[in-house]
Parts: sequence; C-alpha cells; structure tokens
Amino acid sequence: MDKKPTTELVSENERDFIRQVFSDKKSQLPSARQASEFSASLKSASRLQLTAELGEYTLIFSPQMDLNEESHTQQLKLGCPQVLENSGTKRPKRVQPAQERIQVQDETGCLRGISVENISTSGIALLVANQPSELRVEQTIESLRIKLTKLEAFSARARIIRVDPLPDSDKAFVALEFIALSPLAEELLMLYIFDHSPVLKKSLENMPLLALGDL
Repeated sequence: MDKKPTTELVSENERDFIRQVFSDKKSQLPSARQASEFSASLKSASRLQLTAELGEYTLIFSPQMDLNEESHTQQLKLGCPQVLENSGTKRPKRVQPAQERIQVQDETGCLRGISVENISTSGIALLVANQPSELRVEQTIESLRIKLTKLEAFSARARIIRVDPLPDSDKAFVALEFIALSPLAEELLMLYIFDHSPVLKKSLENMPLLALGDL
C-alpha cells in the first residue's frame, strides 16, 4: 500500500536551527535571521510539539520563542514538559505527594477530610471521610482548591470516576478526572510533576540535544 504524503511541520533548516540552539559550540549559534524565520514558523504551527522518549516515559515539549530584551534576539524556550508513562496505553505520569503534602479543599463541601493519594495533569486520587453512598460516579465537583508545595494555589472542576470503600475504615477512595483545566493549572501541575521526577531530570542533564536529531 502506498503511503500518503505527509506535510512536515518542521523543515530541515528548522531542524538545523533547533540543533544549533542546543549546541555547546557558541560559534555555531543561529543568526537573528534564522531565529526570526523559525519564530514565524512556530507562530504558524501553534500545535508544534517536540517529543523525547526516555525509557518508560515520554516527554512532550511545546516550544516557544521569547525575545531577549538585552540582545534583542529571539530565543527558543521549551519550558516544562508534559510527562507520560509508557505503560501499555500512554497516560499522564502520577506523583505521590510522599512527605510533602498537597492541600486540597472542596469549596462546595461535598468532599470531607481530604488527603491526596496521587496527582497528575489529568486527575487526582483522594482519600475522603465520606461514606461511599454519599458519592456517585460521574458526579461533578465544581470547585477543588489545590495548593501544590511551593507553588500557588489554583481551582479546578473534576468528575468522579471511581468510588471505593476502604475495609475497616471510615474513609473512601475517590478518583477524579479534571475537567477543562486552565492553562495556569496545567502549567503548575506539569512543574510539580516534573520537579518530583528526579530520574527524568537527571536524564535530561545528559541529553543536551533532547533527541532532536531524530526530528
């Protein structure tokens, strides 16, 4: 079967530009003209993403061009990546808060006595003091106030997707899926999850090109 022609978002010249940005050879840094041309390309391809495969994880970066006010040149910034677990179906990496607590308050009063089991960019798992009969799958929690360690608080809507009673306990396990997170909330969650992934951070230190040679 013949393959359908595809349109590449990144040209060969733009691949060279990305490699030069991350090169240690200062003499090969891209020119202002190259930066300007690549900036225009990024603006026309707003959904452009760069992907790095690191063992059991996939990192997805959304590149942006920022203006350096001192040199008046454009600079490529990748920012914090979205981290996915490669376990069968790719899914957002979940982080357990361990010793650092994540503070969660249900501003509607539906969930009580909340403690966090894990969190990701797609949802959150909680232990609550509610009886399972008080909650139902598909129930929407209109306002969860979430405070991640050392980061500002944000509000989120979430949908209950699982409710399980805990044996010999007055608590229940509740899994919730976030609904239409704000850009700020997504950014804060990505920062928190990446910051609590020391193995990934160490791996990136040893990959200056972030596998961009395969673009």
